[in-house]
Amino acid sequence: MGTALLPRLAILSPDARADKTLSFHELQPSLPPREIYLLWEKGRTHSPLAARAIEIAVNVAAKIAEDKGQLGQPGR
Repeated sequence: MGTALLPRLAILSPDARADKTLSFHELQPSLPPREIYLLWEKGRTHSPLAARAIEIAVNVAAKIAEDKGQLGQPGR
């Protein structure tokens, strides 16, 4: 048994969520949200890899916004 302080992105993985032996608790008082930006030159065409990275970042940000508040529920 132990305690760990992890960033939200580390605990949003399906593996962490599926492990019923883990319990998640929000820090009190909570930390201010972290802002992450994606920047690129206007009019520039993205490579398939860059386009996929942008898509993943947008999806993860949406998932974080959707899950906000669920981590502090007892037993999760």
